[in-house]
Amino acid sequence: MLTGTIPASSPERIFTTGRFGVDWFNHVERNLKGFTPFLNFGAANGTVNRYYMPRPYSMARPYQTLGFMADFEGGAHYQIRPGFKIGASAYALVPGGPQTVFSRLVAPGSSVAGDYDHNRYFYHGFQTISQTYLDQDEDKPRLGSEISRDNGFSGWLEISKGHNVTLLIGYTRSVHYAYDALNVGLNFNATSLIKYLTTPRR
Repeated sequence: MLTGTIPASSPERIFTTGRFGVDWFNHVERNLKGFTPFLNFGAANGTVNRYYMPRPYSMARPYQTLGFMADFEGGAHYQIRPGFKIGASAYALVPGGPQTVFSRLVAPGSSVAGDYDHNRYFYHGFQTISQTYLDQDEDKPRLGSEISRDNGFSGWLEISKGHNVTLLIGYTRSVHYAYDALNVGLNFNATSLIKYLTTPRR
């Protein structure tokens, strides 16, 4: 699946990269009597928000990035009863080339900022650029893509009892950033509604 995003405004006005986003997403799975192992992999020009098959680790991400990003996720989910699924997975974000990190926690121009512990650049400032960022332990710019790298694992409960409505409750542990996040998402599939509205009637 190929997804494109359009920026609503500049990075300074809203929590965004202010750039067009492109994401190529692939999903492979096999159903083994209710137990379904899967593999997700793709590439993008940053951490683009996905609205098709959203992942817990991306829904709760406290930052966005700009720069080439490959992503991998492997895991499985199990249907414990009709309409109820539990799942778990491990993920990795593998950046390449120059990167820019935009925080969702620190406002543009804010004088209130945190520290760099566990590579949490999104705690220290709204925007961090890999070529110009000075490492806290070195007196030279940190080059490369390390400021955007991440890996960890997720677990979730998925409830889909309503018509075209899915509730997702997820937990994510970022090992790289030593960061924990809990998220709740409500997804509505409008495909059937669109088909109903666009189908000719006599």
